[in-house]
Amino acid sequence: MAGLLAIAVGSGVGLAAPASAAHGELRGTHWFVTNPSGCVNVPELPLKVYNFTNEYALVYQNRDCTGAIAEVIAPGGTSGDFSASIGRSVWVD
Repeated sequence: MAGLLAIAVGSGVGLAAPASAAHGELRGTHWFVTNPSGCVNVPELPLKVYNFTNEYALVYQNRDCTGAIAEVIAPGGTSGDFSASIGRSVWVD
């Protein structure tokens, strides 16, 4: 399946993502995705995202990266309080 991502919830295990993925990790309190590509539905609320990738991360209000963009997180950045209250998914190219 193209764009397959593995979200390791507390286990520290992930699968390799496609070559077009961002390099690095997208992290939350109890989850992470290595070399993310595309949409990641965040498995915990409130949403907190640490963007340790080389790409911008877009926080969406709804699951499946739909609805309005709540925040743009720069590489090396962290989501803010507003995203924590309404964010449900994150897109990274």
